[in-house]
Amino acid sequence: MRLLLILLLSATTVADATAKKHIDIVTDDITSSVFISRVSNEPLTEFEKKVREAAVKVIAKRGHGSGTYVKLKGFHLVFTAAHVVTDGSRQFLVMGDGEKVIGHLVYSDKKLDVGVLLIPEMKTRSPMKYKPLKDLAEVGTQIMYAGFPASHNLLSIRGMIAGHELDRYGNKVLLLHSYAWFGCSGSGVYDQHGNFVGVLWGIDSPQGRLIPQIVEDIVWVTPSSNINEDKIIAGICKSLLTESRVCSLY
Repeated sequence: MRLLLILLLSATTVADATAKKHIDIVTDDITSSVFISRVSNEPLTEFEKKVREAAVKVIAKRGHGSGTYVKLKGFHLVFTAAHVVTDGSRQFLVMGDGEKVIGHLVYSDKKLDVGVLLIPEMKTRSPMKYKPLKDLAEVGTQIMYAGFPASHNLLSIRGMIAGHELDRYGNKVLLLHSYAWFGCSGSGVYDQHGNFVGVLWGIDSPQGRLIPQIVEDIVWVTPSSNINEDKIIAGICKSLLTESRVCSLY
């Protein structure tokens, strides 16, 4: 396989997604990276502000990732990447604007690299209504996401859908022409119509003679059309953390 992928969990050691080798990266050495909008320098739209207000940081033992605060069938959830929340724990610290809550892992699909946490209602963040695209976003679709790369505070980043490919499991994935870095994993990607496009989880890394060279402007995303909403609700109901009427159907 020509391209390797780097998972974007911010930590001192990052596992290569394909070759299962390790690349040692010191977090302090990447905080000087410059993040530039791929679309324009226009002010954020009202919807882009909502995406930013729903962004949270997910703390794991190995570092941190990003996530999006979502309300689905009355449940308060955080969508993130599975590799952010696969350190053997069932509970993770979710942070947003100084607020801290505990998230309980209720769904994880390692092949899709999508994880979902059930959280209490947050006071400082505003959830997005769950409005997923049912099909792959078309090439050329303008997108944006908000996340916490490296040790930076919250950043809003624009881009566009550059292509469609298959991952090593045969799943359809989206390629963004944008920017991402360690700590962005799990960010929710949205189009300009308010649709949930998918979950960001990796960046390209063509194999060099000694180590892969990171190409941070080619970003990999699991499309929302691959995510099974029924499995998420079933996981919530099996967790015994809720007595919602919704669970009577599962």
